[in-house]
Amino acid sequence: MNTVDIIIAIPILYFGYKGAVNGFVK
Repeated sequence: MNTVDIIIAIPILYFGYKGAVNGFVK
């Protein structure tokens, strides 16, 4: 896994996690 993969993956995982939490709460 190179630096570019990490830079791309972190925001996707972060917003995906927030979306899952918001979907669970609402």
